[in-house]
Amino acid sequence: MPGDAESHPVGNAEPPSPGAGDAGRPPTRPWGAWATAGLAAAILVVYTALQLLAGGGLGAALAARSGVAPTRAELARLLDSHFGLVLWVSLVVAAPLAAAATALAAGIRRPPSLTAELGLVRPRWRPALAWLAVTLAFTFAYDALSAALDRPVVPEYLERAYRTAAFLPGLVVAVVVAAPLFEELLFRGFLYAGLARSRLGPRGAIAVTAAVFAAIHIQYDLLDMTAILGLGLILGAARWRTGSTLLTLGLHAAVNLAAMVEMVWILRG
Repeated sequence: MPGDAESHPVGNAEPPSPGAGDAGRPPTRPWGAWATAGLAAAILVVYTALQLLAGGGLGAALAARSGVAPTRAELARLLDSHFGLVLWVSLVVAAPLAAAATALAAGIRRPPSLTAELGLVRPRWRPALAWLAVTLAFTFAYDALSAALDRPVVPEYLERAYRTAAFLPGLVVAVVVAAPLFEELLFRGFLYAGLARSRLGPRGAIAVTAAVFAAIHIQYDLLDMTAILGLGLILGAARWRTGSTLLTLGLHAAVNLAAMVEMVWILRG
């Protein structure tokens, strides 16, 4: 795989110097695998709850603006007709807060270096370019497979979001920035680090994080979720070989940006 460094239990970032704990305090032992998994699950629940709260608040605002009775049926109709708007607003609200909760969860135990724990280290440019090439090649290969199978290149979910977004730049920010920020910090940052230190090791951590990453994308069909699983494996391998979640965030954002550009290109004819 692309990369030019030796394997490391969590990644290839340089180990922190002694006494590198936050605010001069001695570091403690980071979370174990089970605690990490439990906290990650709790963060996903919080993330979902924040999205629901943001969506519900927006629905109430739309109902008040439209002058309709805020009944459950009317709210459901409004949210459905403004699906893309609700999607990007809820992501822009929930993702940064959930990302902050992830960083807080990782920092509670004061690891020797929080930046190394979460993979917030800058990758070398040569491996970064190599991983970008691998990721985009995988993405375009899946697009070619979809076309060969006579499947729509733009999933129905994304097309619906595009047509009801009301403000396209908001949808782009949500899909290209907000969602990758949270997902990479949680999966390739916090969850990967905790699992890679366990008996699973880095390879097991890559597999588990990729499987959960695919499982939360239930808005897509089975074949699309399989492609998301493949993308998760690539992102996990990039995290392992480079130690950088900043790299996987960039790769994830690049894939989503390519999907957005492709969607606009196709739907606008």
